[in-house]
Amino acid sequence: MACKEEDPKIPDLDAPALLSSVPEDGAEELTPGDLAILLTFDQNITCPSSSHSSITINDASINRVFASMKEVLINVSGLEESKNYNLVIPEDFIFGSTKVGEKETKISFSTREAANENITTELVTETPSPEAQNVYDFLLDNYGKKIISADISNVALNTNEAEWVKQHTGEYPAMTTVDYIFVHYSPANWIDYNNIDFIEDWWNNNGLFSASWHWNVPIAQGSEDYAFYSENNNFSTANAIVEGTWENNVIKADLEELSGYLTLLKEKNIPVIWRPLHEASRNIYEYQDGTTWFWWGADGAEAYKKLWIYMFDYFEEQGLNNLIWVWTTQTKDNAFYPGDEYVDIVGIYI
Repeated sequence: MACKEEDPKIPDLDAPALLSSVPEDGAEELTPGDLAILLTFDQNITCPSSSHSSITINDASINRVFASMKEVLINVSGLEESKNYNLVIPEDFIFGSTKVGEKETKISFSTREAANENITTELVTETPSPEAQNVYDFLLDNYGKKIISADISNVALNTNEAEWVKQHTGEYPAMTTVDYIFVHYSPANWIDYNNIDFIEDWWNNNGLFSASWHWNVPIAQGSEDYAFYSENNNFSTANAIVEGTWENNVIKADLEELSGYLTLLKEKNIPVIWRPLHEASRNIYEYQDGTTWFWWGADGAEAYKKLWIYMFDYFEEQGLNNLIWVWTTQTKDNAFYPGDEYVDIVGIYI
């Protein structure tokens, strides 16, 4: 007795579905200039090479498209201010692992209006070095147009991270950064801030140089335990600028030592994008009963600002005219801002 044959059923194959986009569909107030659009799908995808792209933005072809795993990266340049944009990916341009093409995908967004910014072209240092002014002019020329790549030493005084970037991308970052976190130990056989050979080489090869300072202080008078965190730290920011206090003796000694290291760079005509006393407010405005991360913000905004100005004036007295001063905001922390006369650049911690 023969079995009755049934028509085999072909399973339904799903086209790749868009899970998310950066920026989101309908995003507003995006920065004009260059934009990287990242699309994430629910399955691994493929798409034609950039040279065969049929993606458009406001009917203009986009030729910089890259697919990897579940993501598509679309690089767009020349976005104008205060303008609406529509990105269109045509049907069957992106295929999933099932070889089924996606439906037409559209992403809309708009750019912000021109900011009414009054950015000074002069540095806050009274008589800045020509090299510092040139770097600042370069940053101004690229502000709002390009992103400058950078790295920070792993851990404090080397180009290990920069070499890693070079190894994996073929290019060095534009800027390298050191951290004066180990001032109390230098000079030693494992850390010596007097050795600036690699910084000089970096600068002579047209690289930018920046520095930060996780400022370690004794956690109590006479203590040999040092910390930069505020937790379990009795070092008083308010007392630090009061003549005769033990805290003041500590910061004067530290500033004297650090100014010596920065002077070595000045003597080589190397400007420093200088970012001290960073992230001062930390969690106090973000969370109920939030606290600061670092001791320099633990006594509040007024004490912090006085400490910043104390450092600024001290370095001015030492003739350190190679510094470009950077203050880091975390939003909601205007009270901690030292003032326009003491800050060249405002960065943001995200």
